[in-house]
Amino acid sequence: MRRFVMFGALGLLVAVTVWVIGNRQDTPDQALGSVPPELGEVLADGSSPPASPAEAQVAVGFRFPSTLSSSPTADEVQSKLWFNDDTWWGVLIESSTAEMHLYRLDSESQSWVDTGTLIDERSDSRADVLWDGVHLFIASGGDTSTAADHVRVRRYSYDPETGTYSLDQGFPVQLSDIGVRSLTIAKDTAGVVWVSYITGGQIWITSTGANDASWGAPFALPVAGTSVGPDVAVLVAHGPRMGLVWTNQAEGAVFFTSHPDGEAPSAWDPTTTVLHGTQQADNHITARSLDGPDGPSLFVAVKTSLDVLPDRQPTDPQMLLLELRPEGTWRSHVFGRLEDRHTRPLLLIDEEARELYLFAVSPFGNGSVYYKRTSADMIDFRPGKGIPFLQMSDRPDITSPTSTKQNLNAASGMVVMAADLDTEHYIHGVLSLAGHP
Repeated sequence: MRRFVMFGALGLLVAVTVWVIGNRQDTPDQALGSVPPELGEVLADGSSPPASPAEAQVAVGFRFPSTLSSSPTADEVQSKLWFNDDTWWGVLIESSTAEMHLYRLDSESQSWVDTGTLIDERSDSRADVLWDGVHLFIASGGDTSTAADHVRVRRYSYDPETGTYSLDQGFPVQLSDIGVRSLTIAKDTAGVVWVSYITGGQIWITSTGANDASWGAPFALPVAGTSVGPDVAVLVAHGPRMGLVWTNQAEGAVFFTSHPDGEAPSAWDPTTTVLHGTQQADNHITARSLDGPDGPSLFVAVKTSLDVLPDRQPTDPQMLLLELRPEGTWRSHVFGRLEDRHTRPLLLIDEEARELYLFAVSPFGNGSVYYKRTSADMIDFRPGKGIPFLQMSDRPDITSPTSTKQNLNAASGMVVMAADLDTEHYIHGVLSLAGHP
């Protein structure tokens, strides 16, 4: 089996490294500065200092020519990366053609290498990626009401001898006639692949039938609260069920429903109201699930809109982590407050250590990416913005962090990618999980 080295000496010794990439070039043309808080330091904003040498902050990067015209890592319900065969992979926009290609992360140079595999020729297309351990599924499409932006699903097989992905017979499959918003893909324990999206102010869903190339006709999700405006929805495999979480700003709510694996496609449970109240919902959300001895737990990070209220207070919650416990009860935990100005959350899980990593951009729009870490079994976020992860002090214009749907471990580490809109480059960071208690 061909193996690529995931972390070289640099990756093992330096826990967080920021790299900016554009195309397949191997030689950087400019290095970025560093922003390291020292070990043991109490950060000025009151957030958690690095808990161990594995979390020392070092931001050293390399810039490559690129011509990205918009944020290619948006939106946050989608995943652009995955880990397979000791290697991180991603779907990135190739700068000279504006096509979406499959890239491999070279751990030694920390640069993304174009494999030459075409994913989507449409320059405005956005993709959600699912690696199930055997096949790579990619749902892609644009967000306009034109036929050219229709949704496609591709499935690829991986050859470990050559380290290459090949498109399987019967793909791509077209799932819509026009472009859509909030496109996500997931797979349940029965082997059924699901796709959800928003179009015409309604959440739609479809799934595979006899095989992965056979899909049922999309239908409006048959539960309450799914008539939405500028909202988002995300599919998440949750134990023996397929879950769907979405925002509904008109009703000031975050809703949840789930589907028992193996049942008819229309057999969705009645809507559960997870969060409700004036300006409690915003259109930023991320979700992950973690198995445990008592059953699976679901974690959903959401942004509120309490900052628009006239009587708002700096300590009011701006970002929450909502937890569905195995016994079926929901709990709410404050991640950040209005004074922290967090937005665009990304949640990742270290399943070995049973720890949650929640990344967010601050301030609103574009800025720097911060993260906080907490036990999945005893959630407790310290006050403040968090630990800087992707940051450039002279150009705070980073947005839309993305990564993988997979739960991670010490062997994989964590890779988070974002977009630097000021220079129109990709930017990514690597976090080693080795050595954490």
